[in-house]
Amino acid sequence: MKRWISFSAIKNAVTMQHTLTRYGIFLKAAGLDALRGQCPLPTHESDSVHSFSVDTRRNIWACHSESCIRNRGGRIGGNVLDFVALMERCSIREAALLLQDGSIELPPARTTQATRPSVADRRNMPLTFQLTELLGQHPYLVARGVDEATAAWFGIGYYPGPGFLRGRIAIPIHNVAGELVGYAGRSVDSSEPKYLFPRAFGSRRSCSIFIASTRILHKS
Repeated sequence: MKRWISFSAIKNAVTMQHTLTRYGIFLKAAGLDALRGQCPLPTHESDSVHSFSVDTRRNIWACHSESCIRNRGGRIGGNVLDFVALMERCSIREAALLLQDGSIELPPARTTQATRPSVADRRNMPLTFQLTELLGQHPYLVARGVDEATAAWFGIGYYPGPGFLRGRIAIPIHNVAGELVGYAGRSVDSSEPKYLFPRAFGSRRSCSIFIASTRILHKS
């Protein structure tokens, strides 16, 4: 299983200003929360010197050059991870690792009164086991273009064992710290409900891996 990365923590901790400085890019102030200048992205082809802007309050960037937008698949802008991925010509995950393992020190996670987990969230305690008998070559997964390596990476697969997951695709559920807190079961036919969750499961709000997994399975 690959290293867990908290993308939200990185986006909250790393500012565009800091990232631009690391690349030796200096933009001019264009307002209280705005910077503007020449686009530094390798996708930029025009001679425009004012198409690139940064919203420092929202920590996002944009380039309005038609060529740059076209080379980025029609996207006008993005966040700090998108920026690093474009600059380094790498994936979002690789960009996150560069920021996480680089010279930028991420602040430790803090639990305040406002962000303290609810009673429901505290029910989702980390599991002391992990399902190992999942089948990653089930026809349901193959039909959706999920090969065995992808299934193994996400920790998903057909579960032939006992319990409420029997006969379903088991999908791991992680909390924001990357801890395994449960499994959801996705039906492989037209049976309802489409997804089954553990009894008394408290919350789905922080289940980022579950959300990522269901994006590749939810095509029907």
